[in-house]
Amino acid sequence: MTAGRAPGSEDEALGIVEAGEAIGIPTVTLLLQGMAMTLAQPRSVARETRRLAGDTLRILAGKSDRAPVKGDRRFADPAWSHNPAFRRLGQEYLSLCESVGHLVDDLDFSQRTWQDAERARFVANIVMSAAAPTNFMLSNPAALKRAFDTGGLSMVRGPATGGTTFARTGGCRRRPTAARSRSGPTWP
Repeated sequence: MTAGRAPGSEDEALGIVEAGEAIGIPTVTLLLQGMAMTLAQPRSVARETRRLAGDTLRILAGKSDRAPVKGDRRFADPAWSHNPAFRRLGQEYLSLCESVGHLVDDLDFSQRTWQDAERARFVANIVMSAAAPTNFMLSNPAALKRAFDTGGLSMVRGPATGGTTFARTGGCRRRPTAARSRSGPTWP
């Protein structure tokens, strides 16, 4: 296989991984390189900025029909479809994800290998997943409802439980052992 060509089959891809050429877990340097590669395309960035601006205007006017893919559990709460503010927030996030995906798709393969493109895609997925509105208290309707229902106690208990678990496990979740998983996995 040549360095600039993507694997043609699953067996070829597995051979690359077995040869030690896997993409791997990104370092901070790799994250920054992936973002720089993606943003270093002036025409693509300008095109996606225009597209995103137009989409944002349609979303703000309530004329967008953008919706999460069926089965996306992050947006399962009815507020994402019934509340105009949450609906628009979710639509804007999905539009931004689409723009980032287009930027990664436009990477110039004459100057980059397919591995570079996959690294950039991996980085983009990590960044966009982390930026999901469901990951933040004030933009997550389920978390807000829970905080309201518990009189704010869920906001105190959540971090306290997380801190206790982190201290007890050293920040690592235990995998269920065979004995514990007979009745289903038990996570700490």
